Amino acid sequence: MSLKINLKSILRDNSINYTLKNTSLAIVGKTIIFIFGFLLMKAFSHFTSKETIGLYNYVIAVLTIISITTLPGTTSALVRAISNGKEGSFLHMTNARLRGGIFAFILSFCIGIFYIIKGNNTIGYVFFVGALCTPFIDTLSEMAFAYWQGKKNFKKSIYLSIIYQILFTIPSILVLIFIKKTILLISLIFLFQALSGFLIYKTISTENKERDIESENFSLHLTIVNGLHTIGMTIDRIIIWHLFGSISLAIYTFAIIPITKLEQLIPIEFLSLPHLSNQIKITNNKKDINEKTLLLFIILIPFILFGWFIAPLFYKIIFPNFPESIHLFRILLLLPLCAFFSLPKTALIAWKQQEKLYYLEFFSILIKIPTLIFFGLKFGMTGIAEGLVISRIIEGIMIVYLFNKVKIKNEN
Repeated sequence: MSLKINLKSILRDNSINYTLKNTSLAIVGKTIIFIFGFLLMKAFSHFTSKETIGLYNYVIAVLTIISITTLPGTTSALVRAISNGKEGSFLHMTNARLRGGIFAFILSFCIGIFYIIKGNNTIGYVFFVGALCTPFIDTLSEMAFAYWQGKKNFKKSIYLSIIYQILFTIPSILVLIFIKKTILLISLIFLFQALSGFLIYKTISTENKERDIESENFSLHLTIVNGLHTIGMTIDRIIIWHLFGSISLAIYTFAIIPITKLEQLIPIEFLSLPHLSNQIKITNNKKDINEKTLLLFIILIPFILFGWFIAPLFYKIIFPNFPESIHLFRILLLLPLCAFFSLPKTALIAWKQQEKLYYLEFFSILIKIPTLIFFGLKFGMTGIAEGLVISRIIEGIMIVYLFNKVKIKNEN
C-alpha cells in the first residue's frame, strides 16, 4: 500500500473535517488542563522534598495498577454505547466499576498492612487512605467525560474536564503550601481528587434506558487490554523505585510528566473514537488512517526539535530544583512522536479488534519490562529513559502491523 500523502484529499475527507472542527476547542481545553497540571507540579517541586515526591509517585503507580479492578476499559465501551444512543448502559457500567472498586480497596489495604509489617508506616498508612479513595478516584469523572464524548458534545466534556482539574488542583496546591506531614498531605490530595470526580459525575442525567449489551460485554475485553496497557505505562516508576529509590523516581517524574502532558495535548482518541465507532470498515478508511498517521508524524517533528533546544531554559524557569531531569527529558522527547500511533490503535478499539489488542498489549509488556530492567541495570537512569523510548517504538511498529492486518468489510 502506498503511503504517499494526498493532502487535498485528506482535507476534503469528511472524517478529517469532523476532527478539525473540534480540534481547536479540544486543544484549548487540554491546554488549560495542561497549565493547571503544571501549576500542581510546580507546587510539588517548590514546597515538598524529593523523597515525598518519589513516595507519592510510587504510591500513585501502584494504585493505578490496582485500579484495573475498577474496569477502566468500560469508559471506551461507554463511548461506543452512547454514540449509538444506548444511554441505559451508563448506569449499568458505572455500577460495575464501583463494584470492582471493592477489590481495589482490599488490595490497597493489604499492601498497606504489608508495609506496616515491614516497618514502613508512612507508606502503609498512605495505602490505607488509597484503599478508601481508589474506587472513586477518576472512576466517576471518567464515566462522565465518556458520556459527553459519546454524545459528541465535546464542548461540555472539555468544560467539565477543566472544572474537574480546577477543583482538584487549587486545594491540592494549598495543601502543598501549608501542610508538611507526608501522610496528611497525600491523603488530602487523594480526597480532593475523589470529591472532584463525584461532583462531575452528578452532571449526568440519561435520556433513555436502552442498553447496548454488545458494548457492555466488549467492556471486559477492553478492561483487560486497558489493564495490560496500564501496567505497561506505570511499571517504569515501580522499577525505578526498587532499583534506584525515591529521589531518582522524583527526578524521573519531572522528566516524564511534562512529556505525558504534551501527549495529552494531542486529542486523537478523544475526537476519533466516537466517529470511528459509527463507521463501517472499508478500504478507503484504512488507507486514510495510514495517511493521516504519517502526516501527524511529520507535523510533530518540529515541535519535538523545539522542545529539545528549549529544555534547559524551561527547567531553569519552571523547575529550577530539578536540573538533573533535563537530560532524561531530552531523551524522552522522542515519545510524543509515537503519539501518531494512537489513530490506528483507536481504530482497533472502535472496530472491536479485541484479539489484536490482546496481542498488542501482551507484546508491549513482554518487551518493555525486560528492556527497562536491562538498560536500567546497565546504564542507570539514562538507560531507563532509552529503554522506554525503544520499547515504545517497537510497540508502535506492532500497532501499525496489526492495524494493517485487519480484514476489511465492504461498504455494502
